[in-house]
Amino acid sequence: MRADPMSDDNRPGDSGSPAAPDGVPSGVDPPGEAGAAADLGRLPPSPRRRSPAIAVAVIGLGGLLLVHQLDDTRYALRSSSPVELGDARALSPSLLVDNTLVAVRGQPDLRNALLFEPKGDRYRRAFYRLLGTNTRLLVRAEETSSRHEVGDRLVGRLRRFDRIPWAEQLRDYYAQKVKSTRFVDLDRLKSRLADGKTPLADRAGDPLDLGPGDAIGLEVDFPADLLVSLPRKQFPVEEDARHELSRLGVPVGSGTTTNDWYIFVVRVDPARRDPLLKQLDEKEWPFAARRERLTATLGDLRLDGDGLSLAWDAKNPTEWSAVGGALVPPSPPPARTQLPWARVASVQVAAPIRIPPDAFILVENELPSDYRWTLVLDGVLALFLAFNAWLLIHRLRRPRDPESAQPGP
Repeated sequence: MRADPMSDDNRPGDSGSPAAPDGVPSGVDPPGEAGAAADLGRLPPSPRRRSPAIAVAVIGLGGLLLVHQLDDTRYALRSSSPVELGDARALSPSLLVDNTLVAVRGQPDLRNALLFEPKGDRYRRAFYRLLGTNTRLLVRAEETSSRHEVGDRLVGRLRRFDRIPWAEQLRDYYAQKVKSTRFVDLDRLKSRLADGKTPLADRAGDPLDLGPGDAIGLEVDFPADLLVSLPRKQFPVEEDARHELSRLGVPVGSGTTTNDWYIFVVRVDPARRDPLLKQLDEKEWPFAARRERLTATLGDLRLDGDGLSLAWDAKNPTEWSAVGGALVPPSPPPARTQLPWARVASVQVAAPIRIPPDAFILVENELPSDYRWTLVLDGVLALFLAFNAWLLIHRLRRPRDPESAQPGP
C-alpha cells in the first residue's frame, strides 16, 4: 500500500524538529533564543584595563632616575672654560664650589699616592692629595701610567669628596693603613720650645697636632766624621777591617755589620780630608758624610742656647772623643746630647692622613662635554613620564563601566 505524501506524518512542521524560519539556516537558533546566549558565552572576554598603580610606579621610577643624574645634567650645562683657582696652598675655602670645572696649581703628594685600575680600563689612575691644603683638596689623576708630562696645573671637575661613591673606603684606608712622614717646620719648633704655645706645622704649611708624648725623629749631621764601608769578602772578621782602616791614620769609632759591609765612623782632620778621600777612592772603599737618625719625644726636647738638647741614648751614642787611634764615647756619659741647630737637618713625624669632612676632590679631565648625553636621556625620560602621566589622568577621569562592577556568577 503506497503511502500518501501528504499524510499527517509527512507534513511540514509535523516532524520531531520544528522547521527553521525563512532566511535562517537550518540548525541555527534564531536570535534571542538559548543558542545565541551560548555563542556569546564562548566569545573571549575584553582585556582588563591596566591598574593606575602601575602608572604611578613607572612615574616614580622615572623621577628617581632624573633626580639621580641631576648633578650630571647640571654639569653638562656648565661652561667649557675652567674657573682659575690659582695656587692650592693659598686657596680660600669659599672658592671651592661643588660640581664645577676648575683649574688649580699645586704640589702633589706622590709619596703617599694610591694607584688603582678600574675594571674595564687599560690604564691606571692615581689618587693623591695636594700639599699645603691640609688634605682638603685631593686629586684623582687620569691615565697616570701613560703620561709623559706631569705639570702642576690640573683641570677637571670639582666635587665634594663625600659625593664620591668610594669616599668612606678611601678615608678609612688612609686613616688606618698609611703613615705619612711629615717634616716639621724648624722655626715653628723653636718657637714652640720657647713659649710652649706656638702651633706646629710641617714644611708644606699644614698644621701638626702633636702632644708631649708623640715620637719624633731627628736627622743630625756630623760634619767632622765620615762613614766608611769595607767589604766583608775582603776581611774575614771586623777586627781585621778596623785595623786596616786605622792604618790610614784616622781615629776609628764603632761600626755596624751588614750582609756585605763593615761600616765604621772615622774622625777626619780638615787639613787631611782631601788626601784621605783620595786614599779611600784608590782602595775602592765607599764613604759618605755621617748623618745619624735620633729618636725622642716632643716633650723631651729642650732649647739649649742656640742649640737643641735631648736625652742621651747609651745604646746609640752620637758623640765620641778621639783617644789615640780610636773614637770612644765620653765617660761618664752626659745626661743630655747637645746639638747645634745648624746640624739638625730635619725633624720628622709619622702621622696618619686624615681626610676632613669638608674635603673636595678634583676629577682630572672630566669635562662638561663628556656629559652631554645626559641631556638626551633627560628628554627621553621626560617624554616617557609625560605620556604615563597623561594615561593616568585619562584613566582616573574616565567613568567606571557599571557592568565591570557587577559581581561574577
